[in-house]
Amino acid sequence: RIVLHFEAVMGKSKVWVNGQQVKEQFGGYLPMVIDVTAAVKVGEKNLVAVLADNSDDPSYPPGKPQEVLDFSYFGGIYRDVWLYSTAPIHITDPNEVNVVAGGGVFVHYENLTADSVEVVVSTQVAKQTSDPQRVSVASTLLDAEGKAIGEKAESLDLKAGESKTVTSKLNVRQPHLWH
Repeated sequence: RIVLHFEAVMGKSKVWVNGQQVKEQFGGYLPMVIDVTAAVKVGEKNLVAVLADNSDDPSYPPGKPQEVLDFSYFGGIYRDVWLYSTAPIHITDPNEVNVVAGGGVFVHYENLTADSVEVVVSTQVAKQTSDPQRVSVASTLLDAEGKAIGEKAESLDLKAGESKTVTSKLNVRQPHLWH
């Protein structure tokens, strides 16, 4: 799987790979994460073209003509762009899966006291191969010195093209609290 990740492109944007449109997005405050596997020619030169249109458009923020704004409204690719690959079984990207409070790795805490805390780690895993498979998702919490202070592994059965979230609770004694 080959992924093109734009941290930010302002305005109305479209992305093509080798002449094939792979994404269209309105607004520039969220990343664009695009699976470009089908459009890429592996081992050959590939062309990525990006249209970043920052013209006035009342249908998305800021929603009014730029000449009446009291701030500079920029356009174009204004953050980093990444090209990377993933294994057929991988942790999802929360921006790509577009699930509220989901996708990727999500951590929160429960039952926090000076004596202990439960660190809850939810990890969404996707599988893009055709055969069903059991995978293991391991979560390890390290302290400031790099020592493991919480570990848990969970098994997950995935069918072809399926994604699931597994949740682990790591119990930590004497947590280092801050405020």
